[in-house]
Amino acid sequence: MMALKDILIIEPSEQADSPALSVAAFLASRFHARVHGLCLVAPAIPSVAECFALGAEAEAEVMQHLAFREDEAAEAEEKAFKARLLQYGASGDWARIPAEEAEDLAPLRARLADLTIMPRPDRLDPHGIRLADALLLRASAPTLFIPPALAMPVALDRAVIAWNGSREAARAVSDALPLLKRAGSVRIVTFGRPPGNSVCGGAALGARLRQHDIAVEVRHADVHDAGKGILDICEVSGANLLIMGAYGHSRRIEATFGGTTRYVLLNAPLPVFMSH
Repeated sequence: MMALKDILIIEPSEQADSPALSVAAFLASRFHARVHGLCLVAPAIPSVAECFALGAEAEAEVMQHLAFREDEAAEAEEKAFKARLLQYGASGDWARIPAEEAEDLAPLRARLADLTIMPRPDRLDPHGIRLADALLLRASAPTLFIPPALAMPVALDRAVIAWNGSREAARAVSDALPLLKRAGSVRIVTFGRPPGNSVCGGAALGARLRQHDIAVEVRHADVHDAGKGILDICEVSGANLLIMGAYGHSRRIEATFGGTTRYVLLNAPLPVFMSH
């Protein structure tokens, strides 16, 4: 089991001081980890008047103004980052990359972190969805997605594990062990019928976690829609952390026909820990 000592927080500059940043600082203080902030700086959009700038001098002035606005947004994110770490007594460092390069650069950095944290993507934000997919599939980075309206402070101490016996689910549980060991309540919820049920079913997973001194309860849910069923159980049980595998089916199938990963990723009202 790897300890959480290196946490990466990825945030767009326009979402400075989001709940994701507070969660990163909270976990850093809890695990004595270092936080690495990665700010995604989006290109500033010129005004209507700036679009009609004529001549080399006017165009240069517009470009300078746009660069200044980008710097302002990044500076606001850096200020929020440092203030939040100070509030929680955590330490870290901060860097910025162009938002249009995030899908290529962020997964490379995420491979070096024990945990990556980012705001949960919105269904109308294709860039955020592609970044989430890149972290999970290309970097194979355990990632904690934080909803935009998450109330702080947060404890992350009532966990639900969505279990189907898959390789992805097993990876998520292993990656989340540091969080599970500190949780006061852990519930394993099985969906469908795992292959070799007696070998890798919920009871078997429960026995494994108890060997790590994690108290768990196991239940089975018969639901037609696994994604909605998982979130309904989280709500009923008062969970503040969901742990699940990501993309047991191909990403293209999930994006086209819908799937558990995509539904939870876009709709979860609580933090979701995913691994692939």
